[in-house]
Parts: sequence; structure tokens; C-alpha cells
Amino acid sequence: MTDGEYTGEDPEPIAREIMQMTTSDGPVLIENIFISDKILPRPIDDVYRWPGVRPMTELTNEYAVKLRAMSSPVPDSYRVMILEMGYNIAEDALMFFPGMTPELVEMAFQITTVTGTQSLMEAWP
Repeated sequence: MTDGEYTGEDPEPIAREIMQMTTSDGPVLIENIFISDKILPRPIDDVYRWPGVRPMTELTNEYAVKLRAMSSPVPDSYRVMILEMGYNIAEDALMFFPGMTPELVEMAFQITTVTGTQSLMEAWP
């Protein structure tokens, strides 16, 4: 998870390499949090109707475009949980959530915690 601008070399090649890795329960995921809603052309009015950042979502700065490129697609198993929580994340949404929207940050942490715990329980002898 990243939330600040990088100051060294371009991290995208490393992020792409990480996203190509897999574990017994699927690909390694990269989730990004963006700090300011100024990367979107307009603020999120209703977090429960927001479709998420998608591959073609208009973004207002180059760094946001870079973070989007380094964000994994929301897996179907996560999306089901997100929908059950009352959110309307689109099928092609990315794991790129706004940090200034507490509900969406909480939702993002809940789904990654639940799925991580499920994976550990499945691996437990």
C-alpha cells in the first residue's frame, strides 16, 4: 500500500513484478490509498454509490495515474464483500481508494483483513 509520492526511481516495474507473483490463494495484490480527492475531477458525493477508480477513470495528476497503474484489480471475492457492505464498486474497479473518505478506508481495511484471515485459517493445519 502506498500513499505518498516517490522520490527515487520509478516504482512501477517493481509493483508490476509483485503483481505477477502468486500465492496458494491467488495473485499478490497491491492496494493504494490516495490522500486528496483533488485527483478526481469532482468529489465523491455518495461513497455507497461511487463505482471506484476504474482503468478509464479521469484523474487530474500524473502521480495519480501512476498509482492507478500500480493498483491491482479488485478480486471478485473482495467485490462480493464490498457489495454486501452496501457499496457499489464496479466490476472493473481497482484497489485504489480515497484516504479522505473514512468509510471507504475502513471498508478497504476490512476486506483485506477478512480475506487475509481466511487465507491464514485455510493454511492452518
